[in-house]
Amino acid sequence: MKTGFLSIALLALTCLSAFLFFRQLDSALEVDSLKEQVRMQRREASILENVLNENFAPCAIKVAGFEQAMQKHGRTVLWQGDVAQVGIYKVVKKEGCIVAVNTVDGA
Repeated sequence: MKTGFLSIALLALTCLSAFLFFRQLDSALEVDSLKEQVRMQRREASILENVLNENFAPCAIKVAGFEQAMQKHGRTVLWQGDVAQVGIYKVVKKEGCIVAVNTVDGA
């Protein structure tokens, strides 16, 4: 009788331990997946930054047009001098034209 009870208790404890182990493993895999997604998004943002900055023609994008486009998409542009932050990007203007778009570190 004691052996049967101990066997059942050991089996239940083993099942509980296995469940808790796989639950932690699943959580760790999910965190790793999220970290990889963030890395990929940063890489994509950096690629977009490079493409934009390499292809800026002199005064190709006017500040007024940029602000209007951002408002159309639900973003507000708050300038602090010649620099504004829009989402994960820092936008630089000069004499009424957008001259650079950079990703913000730690974004």
